[in-house]
Formats: sequence, C-alpha cells, structure tokens
Amino acid sequence: MDKFQKLREQAEVMINKAEQKDREFDANDLKKILHELEVSRIELEIQNEELRHSQASLDLSRQEYFELFEFAPIGYAVLNSKGMVERINKTGISLFGFAEKHLLGMRLSSLVLPRE
Repeated sequence: MDKFQKLREQAEVMINKAEQKDREFDANDLKKILHELEVSRIELEIQNEELRHSQASLDLSRQEYFELFEFAPIGYAVLNSKGMVERINKTGISLFGFAEKHLLGMRLSSLVLPRE
C-alpha cells in the first residue's frame, strides 16, 4: 500500500503545480488518474483478503488431510509409477515392521508377495 500512497502523493503534487517544465497537465486528467489508483488499491485489498481467506482454508484442508492419512487405523502407502513406496502412514509402517526410512523407496510387491 505504500506504493499506492507514493503514487497518490506524486499525482497530488502534479495537480497542485499544474505545469512542469515544458509540459502542461490537465488537472481533470490527473484527478481521474488519482481516482483510478484509489479504485485499483481497493480492488487489490479485496483480492488480498480473498487470497488470505483461501490460503487459510487451504492450510486447514491440508492439515485435515495429513491427520486423516497419517493417523488412519488402516495402512496407507503412496506409490510412484514403478510401485515404489513414496509415502506411508504410521499404521502402514507398523504393519510391515520396518523403520519408515527403510520402507521408502522399496517396491510394495517385495513387502507383500513371497520372494519365491
């Protein structure tokens, strides 16, 4: 908002002087610019508030998803296209009996299928 305040102040100085060097400025045009700047500032404030609200909503959803995934009573694993574990929840870790760092990057098939 400081940027808009500076622009506004500069425009007000131009209105008060009405002329600078070889160029004349129409006071009505400058008033119109000031008005447009003010409208733009208000619109940006509204958009910023909407973005803050959306970010807060997204953060809440992300936290809820994390808790649902991480603390589910059923083992969940996220696999990549090659069937390797990229993420696994606490129940999944306890089902396989390995530390999480050992499970990450392993093929899920090697954990559930016999080695024969």
